[in-house]
Formats: sequence, C-alpha cells, structure tokens
Amino acid sequence: SDLQKIAGDIGLEASQFRECIQSRRYQNTVEQDAAEGTRRGVQGTPTVFVNDQVVAGAHPFEYFVNVIEGILDPSKAVAAPAEAVTLPPTVVQFDDLEGRPSVGPQDAPITVVEFSDFYCPFCKRVAPTLEALIRNYPGKVRRVWRHYPLAFHTGADRAHEASECAHEQKKFWAYHDKLFGGDGSPWDDTALIRFAKELDLDKKKFENCLASGKYKDLIQREISKGQQIGVDGTPAVFVNGQLVSGAQPYENFDQIIRDKLAA
Repeated sequence: SDLQKIAGDIGLEASQFRECIQSRRYQNTVEQDAAEGTRRGVQGTPTVFVNDQVVAGAHPFEYFVNVIEGILDPSKAVAAPAEAVTLPPTVVQFDDLEGRPSVGPQDAPITVVEFSDFYCPFCKRVAPTLEALIRNYPGKVRRVWRHYPLAFHTGADRAHEASECAHEQKKFWAYHDKLFGGDGSPWDDTALIRFAKELDLDKKKFENCLASGKYKDLIQREISKGQQIGVDGTPAVFVNGQLVSGAQPYENFDQIIRDKLAA
C-alpha cells in the first residue's frame, strides 16, 4: 500500500502499477542485480563502481572528484587531501566503554563495538551475526553497543533514549530485540512504553525516564564519538578497533576474529 501511494504521488497509472507489482515480474531482475553484486565483492551499501574502481561507503563529493580525475589523468591519481576527506582510521582504540550495554566478559580477547541505529534495516540484518559470534566464541568475544541514530531517520533518537531507560533496569538487550523485531515503522511513546510493559519493566519508572529526556545528551555524545572516528553510516562495527562497515556476512567477521585470535 505504501508503494501504491508513492506511485500515485508521482502520477503513475494506478491499475498498471498495481498489476506490475502483483505480478512480481521484476523479481528476477532484482535478484540478478544482487547476485552480480555478490560476485563483484559487494558487502554493503552504498558500493559505487567508478569504471572498475570500487568506492565503498558514503564518501564526500571531493573524494569522488579525486577518483574521477585520477581515472581521466593518471598523473593526478594522488590521495585525496586530508582536509577534503576523512577516511576511517585503520584501528581505533576505545577507552570509553564503561556503562555501555554489553554482553560477554570484559576481559575477552576480542571486543566488538557496534555503532547502530534501531531504524536501520542493515543494522537489524547484522544483529543475528553478532549474536552468533558470542555463541560460537564463548568467553572470547565481548559485544558493546554504541548509539548512532541517523539524522534522516526521524524519531530514531527517541527509540535510542527508550533503550537506555530499559538499560537502567538491566533489560537493554531484550528491549533491543523488541525494537529490531518490528516492521521498520516508526514508534511513538505509546509503543515504546508497551514494549517496556511486555518485558515486565517497572512501567512508572520507565515512563518517568522517557519523559525526562535524561539520555538525549548521551545519545548526541555517542553520535559525536562515531563521527570523530570516521563512522559515516550504520552498521559500523569495530573488531578490536578494526572497522567492518555494513551488514557483512558471518564468514567475514569470523575470519577477522580467527586472524586476531591467532595473532
């Protein structure tokens, strides 16, 4: 119905559009595109190919200018100036994880820090992968949550505040699962409070926490932290400080962890 509304908003012929959608005639086209992306090594979006050069992630305009000028004139193929582009560092050291929602032992040899957004479908997709790492490497992996609601996801910051209110009552991960269990539609305070009730949280305490806005500043500090270390989209996962960008498959995370444990 949402797709039908969009079609109407831009003036498409309603019955023709509806018949097209219901026939699923473009399903193979979409699946073929996805398969081609996999063959070419695409592990997340956006991934942009400029001729055959891969640009993964949401880089600024200047970075693409640099890539294109290097292709047009190889003598100009130099690294983008630091003032124009800030790329994620190879390794990030975290010393501010105290109090952040986490699962797994604090002295685990592998620490997985995820910057995530409850309204992000790719974050929802990577969550089971990170849960599997905890199961498959018992005692060796610690998973730590960092808030990074994207600016264009209206209302997402409110859901992140609610998760901190659940964290107060030691139910962050259960509340996390409630939020990611939805269909992607925005939640109002009524829904956020209902989730708390379903998890047997102290409803009055949760309501007061949410109404107070006490975690607004914390959410903004988390966003600022992510920006400082080069996070420009979600999910952004750091495995012992090494950035893994996008909802990459389990095998990619598994290999990185194996390499780090071996080292």
